[in-house]
Amino acid sequence: MRTLSIPYIPRLDERPTWETVEPILDQYAAKAPVATVNWPEYPERPEAVALIARSSHSLFLKFDVTEEQSVRGTYTDDGSPVYQDSCVEFFVRHPDGRRYLNFEFNCLGTCDAARRESRELAEPLAPAEYQRIRRHASLGRTPLIIDDEATPWRLLIEIPLELMDLDPKALPSALRVNFYKCGDLTKRPHYLSWSPIGLPAPNFHCPEYFGEALL
Repeated sequence: MRTLSIPYIPRLDERPTWETVEPILDQYAAKAPVATVNWPEYPERPEAVALIARSSHSLFLKFDVTEEQSVRGTYTDDGSPVYQDSCVEFFVRHPDGRRYLNFEFNCLGTCDAARRESRELAEPLAPAEYQRIRRHASLGRTPLIIDDEATPWRLLIEIPLELMDLDPKALPSALRVNFYKCGDLTKRPHYLSWSPIGLPAPNFHCPEYFGEALL
């Protein structure tokens, strides 16, 4: 099982601007390479690293990505199937072990998220909950498709702990999590993870393969 430690960074409690958050994460956050090719029939492996840290009230993430062949960002409305675009994902299992949450973002910062018992049984986030997820995309918010050109992009995210049904004043000692990079309708579809997955076909909805994040 892959393991990392999510650092608590007091400066993030000051609600800094994204221009301040990014160098803090670059210096102090835990780094999780999203580089495992789980299915050989999809060998494409764009460079992708997830950075994660926390304040007393939120998780902060940064995804640093370089796609060599194509970048696709077409969805701008939250709740859309962003996995079809150039997409990064963060899944976290609730400490009760019965449910998990998936947070999926395309390269524009558009989010699709839900509370889930399984891939099929899900309760999508409400519009007001989506509004609580702060995001900053280096590529901006205008839809785009870039082919045959190496394109780096970054995405900064803040997710309130309460939105993950966690009590900020009584956090567990660890969470089970995974980070993903995918792009179903990009020029070269790919399905990468941080913690390896032992299933015969692409499927990220598998908490049994999540890694451990110490708090």
